[in-house]
Amino acid sequence: MKKKQIITGILLFIVGIFAISSVWASVEDNCNVSLQTDKTEIDQTQKQVKITINLDSYDGDGFLGYEGKLEYDSNIFESATITSLSDWETANYDASTGMFLATTTTAKPGTQIAQITLDLKDNITVGSTQVKITDFTFADGNTQKVFSKTVDYTFPYNVPEEQPDTDPEENPNTNVLTNQVINVVTNQVVNETTNTTQNTVQNITIEEITGSNRDQTTATTTIPQTGSGMGWIIALGVIGVVGIAAYIRYRSIPLK
Repeated sequence: MKKKQIITGILLFIVGIFAISSVWASVEDNCNVSLQTDKTEIDQTQKQVKITINLDSYDGDGFLGYEGKLEYDSNIFESATITSLSDWETANYDASTGMFLATTTTAKPGTQIAQITLDLKDNITVGSTQVKITDFTFADGNTQKVFSKTVDYTFPYNVPEEQPDTDPEENPNTNVLTNQVINVVTNQVVNETTNTTQNTVQNITIEEITGSNRDQTTATTTIPQTGSGMGWIIALGVIGVVGIAAYIRYRSIPLK
């Protein structure tokens, strides 16, 4: 009799373990959650971003609750609100701690259960930011499953454009162009300098050196004297012309 009681007790224990295991699996193995946002690239005129919490899969009796912590950069987002969807009770959200929670008795897979709305500040200067939900826990009273979710946002209008690589080795035309520019500038400077020098030489005025400024150097040979010889020749020529004219005049006067 005692042997039958022992066997019955063992069987009941095994059945209980299977029952507990099936209850444990109802949330831990068959509950999955995802986040969906309207857009990840934020333009300069956008004022809000919205994140939807989706209950992708769930295998339970409908009694389900969640809690989590919303984290975001307060220099980028002004504030946040959480709205319940699909017959979930109104979400409780504490802005000072970021904690929020909600429950329902009619949880269904493939439904949207909440929406997070974040208001953007003006004059954002960063290129990217993140919105996180940490310690995101779903429980049905017996078991629970914890998630950590992140959404990345970018601000393309604040991202600087990449500058092209100007490595001289990758662009051989750079050296050719540089040499051409140097040669043109050099030739121009040389020509301008030459022209200026020539004009300066042509405009030199030679002044007579007199008195103490005269060079005292004595010539080693006799300098030819041309001025006095020419004077005598001119004088003799004038005398000859005058004499011929007087003779002709004399011969033309009739004698009485």
